Amino acid sequence: MTPFSGTLYGKLDSKGRIAIPASFRGVMERNGSTELAFRVSHLTSCIEAHTETAFNAMVESIRALPQFSRQRQVMESSVIARTTVLRVDADGRVMLPERMLKQAGIAGPLAFLGKGDRFEIWDEAKAEAHLDGSDGDMRELAFTVPPMPLPPTPGAMP
Repeated sequence: MTPFSGTLYGKLDSKGRIAIPASFRGVMERNGSTELAFRVSHLTSCIEAHTETAFNAMVESIRALPQFSRQRQVMESSVIARTTVLRVDADGRVMLPERMLKQAGIAGPLAFLGKGDRFEIWDEAKAEAHLDGSDGDMRELAFTVPPMPLPPTPGAMP
């Protein structure tokens, strides 16, 4: 799967629509997605956008939990029931529900943060503060990315 990456900027138009950045639409196209599943994050002040494949995987992982468990009930209500699936129009736009925009505190300029299997839509000022905080956490905690194993033979890199 081609990942969503980078930080891009946009705005709400006069009708309350957002234009998905062209590079993110390219990722959707390469992954065969025509729709996105949007939900307000339960961790940060943003709206998460998942491809059909990523959202279906999330639903399947929730369905794998014991049917009447509290965890499954909460996740079904908080994740599945609060997700809105929207088709991106021919111009790359979607109209997010006003409820979502209010919950995430989005009213002005937007930032789109690529997060690999998804992207997030933020109020631009909140996104910049979030990114600055994350950069500080990386330095403070000295996080590293696990190394990739070397190929067994020269020229065998994927």
